[in-house]
Amino acid sequence: VGDYGKGAKKLCDMYRSLDITCEFHLYEGARHEIAFDHCADRVREDIVDFFDKFIIFHQTTIDELYADVSGTSSDDPYSDDRDVPNSYASENRD
Repeated sequence: VGDYGKGAKKLCDMYRSLDITCEFHLYEGARHEIAFDHCADRVREDIVDFFDKFIIFHQTTIDELYADVSGTSSDDPYSDDRDVPNSYASENRD
């Protein structure tokens, strides 16, 4: 996507417009293999933070997933207790 971050930002903006979770980070002086570059520690922290924010730790059955996607009701006993937003779009824009 390139263009010194402009292409990556454009791609992330497109994902967000489609309601797809995306976080955008540029690491000064880093180029291709940023997980092994001078900023590797920060990159790993950002990856862990992303998973902490967007991975749901509730065991979900296939029936629950189908009900969520299809909009049908579910017999899920946790359905009233779950606090899962409709959009996982991040407001963290570095």
